[in-house]
Amino acid sequence: MSSIAKIVLPVALLGAVAGGAYFLLGGESGPTKPPSVAHQPEENRDTKPEAQPIKPAVATEGQPLTQDPANQRRVANVPGEAHSDAPQGVRGKVLKPNGEPAAALEVYLMEAATTDPLKVFIAQRTGQKFSPASKGLTAQDGSFALGVTTPGQAFDLRVVSTDYPELQFGGIRVRDSEWFDAGMLTLKMGVVVQGHVTMEGQGTAISGATVYMSAPNANFQALPTPGREKGVMVQTDNTGFYRFTTAPSDGLVTITAEAPEYASGERANFQPKTTELNEVNLELARGLPISGFVVDSGGKPVSNAQIVATALSAKMPLSVSLRTQPDGAFTTPTLREGPYRMVITAGGFEEKTQQAMSGENNVKIVMEQRGQVKLRVLSARGMPVKAYTLALRRYFANNPGAIGKVMDYSDKRITPADYEGEWAIVPNIPVGEFVFQITDSDHAKTLTPPFQVAANMQQPPQVEVTLTMGAGVTGTVLDDSGAPVANATVTTDMNGGFAADGGFFDIFKPFLPDKHTISQTKTDNMGRFKLTKLAFAEYMLRVSHPNFCEGVSLDIKLDTDGQLTDIGSVTLMQGTIIEGRCLLGGEPAGQVKVQIGPPEGAKPQTDAQGKPKQFFAVSALTDNDGYYKMLKRVPPGTYKIHASRQAGNNDIFTPLLHMKATQRDLVITPGMPQSTQNFDLPAQ
Repeated sequence: MSSIAKIVLPVALLGAVAGGAYFLLGGESGPTKPPSVAHQPEENRDTKPEAQPIKPAVATEGQPLTQDPANQRRVANVPGEAHSDAPQGVRGKVLKPNGEPAAALEVYLMEAATTDPLKVFIAQRTGQKFSPASKGLTAQDGSFALGVTTPGQAFDLRVVSTDYPELQFGGIRVRDSEWFDAGMLTLKMGVVVQGHVTMEGQGTAISGATVYMSAPNANFQALPTPGREKGVMVQTDNTGFYRFTTAPSDGLVTITAEAPEYASGERANFQPKTTELNEVNLELARGLPISGFVVDSGGKPVSNAQIVATALSAKMPLSVSLRTQPDGAFTTPTLREGPYRMVITAGGFEEKTQQAMSGENNVKIVMEQRGQVKLRVLSARGMPVKAYTLALRRYFANNPGAIGKVMDYSDKRITPADYEGEWAIVPNIPVGEFVFQITDSDHAKTLTPPFQVAANMQQPPQVEVTLTMGAGVTGTVLDDSGAPVANATVTTDMNGGFAADGGFFDIFKPFLPDKHTISQTKTDNMGRFKLTKLAFAEYMLRVSHPNFCEGVSLDIKLDTDGQLTDIGSVTLMQGTIIEGRCLLGGEPAGQVKVQIGPPEGAKPQTDAQGKPKQFFAVSALTDNDGYYKMLKRVPPGTYKIHASRQAGNNDIFTPLLHMKATQRDLVITPGMPQSTQNFDLPAQ
């Protein structure tokens, strides 16, 4: 079994749901047909409604504050924010439930978390805020145009209203020079959720309490809508009464209440009903915060440190998260009486765990600086190398061939300014056992010997490595008649075997360490190619040419300096071009994903050496005219093909229904130049 299979298969068991949901995520996009560029009418582009100030609502007896002024703020619809002059983006029109235009509503385009899950993970861990890629307001006729400057990525569209539930239209993959038309987006009527906030055990009303309503599942949404990071907010009136009118009718909500001198309380995963009164009453217990300050070992304040305080009582589980101020001070929200375990993390420091009681003041938390490592890098000729890129990787003594990413450590460029004498000083190394991965233009990617960093080390470890020239791969590319194929593109890839194009592999690929070297070359007139300076790893080669199907060569193990492995020949079949048109309810539809994959019950086949062959899979998204064309030719064989609308209100069931309704067998015979596959998806 290849090394990547050893990683992917256990993860697949843990993530079966995510694996099945891959088909709902992005994929290969872009027909080769020139897309039709739709531009917003000039009158809609330039005559934007100006933002109007909103007067704060005031809670009175029996009349709760139903909106938070901060949540009602209007976003100026200026070109610098809406990017409406960009060559690509998303446009549409928002309507009220009665069909009238919904004017002056906030509209956001947020980068989808699936675009770069590793970046999202690091940003959340370090407390970074997520800014929208584009934002604006709907015009008087409800229309909007939000441009993007980074085509090819996936985005989620959010429409925010104080009178209706938030509208989400996710999974939009914006292509170069194409404006995706989201069509008519109709807001739904909200459901009322109301209740009272009282003192625990006494029933006394708590006025002025802050109550939040959030969607805990949020349809796998990882990036919060700006201004609604904790949810929609209201406040209780003098009787402790609160009222939401914008709860969704088709999802779960969590109601959370906070008040000074009280511990927060919540009702999680509540399902609002449209046929009866939705009443959620919350009792808050008296409590006290934990306050103190975070400093380094020299007594200097540590700002923006993240503190997660978790109750040690199993009866009353509670966890709160906060960050320190510029002077290192912190005060938690009011907590129930009892002990709490606090986990503190900050950039450049070791993680710290400390226990405190609610109500405890002046808690001093001392953070220890992460360690340093002295590193000397020599060229293959033994000369010092003063500039290179360095990555930190975890080392596993029980599995020396494996390395792991250190998620909160970004790659670092080492230059002469980082040196003391002949040794570079590499800071911010956490406790543990590691290797460095060194990359420069004249050598193959090289791993250092393993080294250990311990807490409170008096002297940093010294690591020396000589860069290797790596190994190489050579071979020949032929067509199915045995003739050489010139100008074919040969690209190295992480060895994935039959899982390489399975989709699930791609979801977790950003979290896997890149031991291999990414390299590319072209075949000569005799179909020959040669790739050199490849790091020691297991590889697969992908061979592509516009006139043929993609070819692959799997399980190429490179582990010796100067090794040149001849893989023999890679045969490319002519294959079949697959294209067609997709309708949704009889109308041309963009953002429909057409997927080709192995038939139901297919088992991995093996080659002459008994190694598993790669499953073939390919997908494409339709343009605004409903047209698609697969970027890869399909080799002869039997497949399944189906279509599903990817962009929408994040309802995972509609795409599944589309797949079921459109799935059919696709038989490709040798010599078939083209096959047209059209689909008519049932209307949502």
